[in-house]
Amino acid sequence: MPRRIKTLLAFRVFLVTLLLGILILFDFAWPDTTRPLSTSLYFFIAAVYLLTIIYVALLPRLRNRQWFLFFQLAMDAALVSTLLLLTGGFYSLFFPLYYFIILGAALFLERQHNLALLLLCCLCYLGVIGGHFFEPASLLLTLPPIIKATRAPFASALFLRLASFIIFAIILWLITREHSRTQEKLEQRENDLVTMKRTNDHIVQSIDSGLLTVDTMMKIISLNRAGEQLLGQQLTDILGRSLEALLPELTILPEKTALQRHETIYQHPDGRRLTLGYSITALSNEKGEQLGRIVVFQDLTELKKIEQQLKIADRLAVLGRLSASMAHEIRNPMAAIRGSVEMLHSELALTDPAHAKLMQIVMRESDRLNRLITDFLSFARQDSREQTTIDLVALLKEIIFLFKTQFPRLTFVEDFQAERPVITGNQDQLRQVFWNLIKNAAEAIADQGTITIRSLEKPLTAGQPDDQNRVLAVEIEDTGTGIPEEVMNKIFEPFFTTKKEGTGLGLFIVFQLLKLNGGTITLHNRTPDPGTTTTIIWGRC
Repeated sequence: MPRRIKTLLAFRVFLVTLLLGILILFDFAWPDTTRPLSTSLYFFIAAVYLLTIIYVALLPRLRNRQWFLFFQLAMDAALVSTLLLLTGGFYSLFFPLYYFIILGAALFLERQHNLALLLLCCLCYLGVIGGHFFEPASLLLTLPPIIKATRAPFASALFLRLASFIIFAIILWLITREHSRTQEKLEQRENDLVTMKRTNDHIVQSIDSGLLTVDTMMKIISLNRAGEQLLGQQLTDILGRSLEALLPELTILPEKTALQRHETIYQHPDGRRLTLGYSITALSNEKGEQLGRIVVFQDLTELKKIEQQLKIADRLAVLGRLSASMAHEIRNPMAAIRGSVEMLHSELALTDPAHAKLMQIVMRESDRLNRLITDFLSFARQDSREQTTIDLVALLKEIIFLFKTQFPRLTFVEDFQAERPVITGNQDQLRQVFWNLIKNAAEAIADQGTITIRSLEKPLTAGQPDDQNRVLAVEIEDTGTGIPEEVMNKIFEPFFTTKKEGTGLGLFIVFQLLKLNGGTITLHNRTPDPGTTTTIIWGRC
């Protein structure tokens, strides 16, 4: 509405300025000081300018702008009637100005106001015609008289002019009505398009998979919210960047083909290495023209860990059956061999140093083989023993106390944050789990370093801090050299070890014991500081 008022004011100023220019041109071309008409017209134009200034001053204070528009157009009708009286009445050349008023009413006013203004224009024009028949008015305004011989054509012309007002108003009303309907349909279509676009944006942003689009030059043009969270990048930071800079292994793509399933390693800004599964499809318009590519990706890191754990579980089952069938068969002969060697060593006087050394080697290797068989039996006997309620913090403090006496040069930091450190499990098996893990940490940092043991509650899924979604976790963190990335996926495999004298069954057995007691274990290197963090998680607490 303010734009319509400003348009009307500007158009009025334009018409009056045009009239002023014509008058000035006539005065310069044909100067005649005896004509009072030019002076009257100058006063008329000045009055119009003054009214326009008043309208502009009143515009900020308006409450009902529709009535303000009607008032302006009604004043314009009165001004045009005055102009006609000053310039010849019925014979004035400014008669068509009424059409501009009717046009303004059709464009800017509602239907009832439009009809009222049409009636006002008709009445004003009849008033101008009436000035020709009243001698005082006609003499004062110097209006030419209507001769009786020309009254019949005069009446016809008057009727046609009034009829033209009405016809012109009807045509304009029909045009504006159709225009309004078209405008409404157009606005509805625009609203539908905006709603559809907003819905599509919501759908894209609500997808829990990352969705990234690039143009034909492999420049990033969009990234949804899930993609920002997975990649640790904001769209504003990577918009327009090359895909190669973000995901180097996704840049070499076959043209017009879809790479349905692939995996890559992504280095997260916070230092984590994520396994991303992704697929790539062409981005095309309705004509089939390729506009770029769509990359849909998910974080498969946890899934890969689960797959690895399942593989380990399968190997554990095979090894368990093998251990159960062979351990006793091997241990009994080994016990006889060991006993026989001890008797020979105690009864024989081995004067030759070489023979004594060989005897020591036999006994040492017998002990080593016995330890290996003991580990096999320990693994084979892992079963769901009696489970009780365990205070996890009390169990950890007991084990830490024993380690402090055994490794006095190491620093142990206790950070127990969990409010409910109670789980259900077998205490002997869990003691063996923590003993092995803390022992591994102590061996990793050699003579000096720090081992931090903490317990805490945290959400099972990031971003969902619901009480029913919380788990109890224990973290064992050391300041050692860490685990090489190339062997990280093998550390739970049987017989795999990085130690010179290890059997490779320690973490293997820990994994199985935690499985029996409802826990899971993960290891990852600390960043940026050196060392390893072992995390054990128990279901919902």
